[in-house]
Amino acid sequence: MKLTSPYLRNVIRTFAPAVIGGVASWIAAKTANINPTVIAITGVSTTTIYYAIIRYIETKYPKVGLLLGAKKEASVPVISATATATVSPTVQAGEPSKPVA
Repeated sequence: MKLTSPYLRNVIRTFAPAVIGGVASWIAAKTANINPTVIAITGVSTTTIYYAIIRYIETKYPKVGLLLGAKKEASVPVISATATATVSPTVQAGEPSKPVA
């Protein structure tokens, strides 16, 4: 797998916010004597909020994507259900199809 593969780039862009959330949880655990559940929620919410904010800003300023570990979101082909559907050649567009017995 090449370092520039779309899969690896997406893994990096997912891992970077998780590191930020982990650091936030670690800081919360070290600086305050609070419930471990609150610490876990701090990590998860920090990860989610960080990712959402950076992705939003990245739509306007693409270089901000570096804060997610990679400059650009990988483009992965999307396969739609209609692309694999089988259509009878006798059915015209707009006509309802007849059930096959």
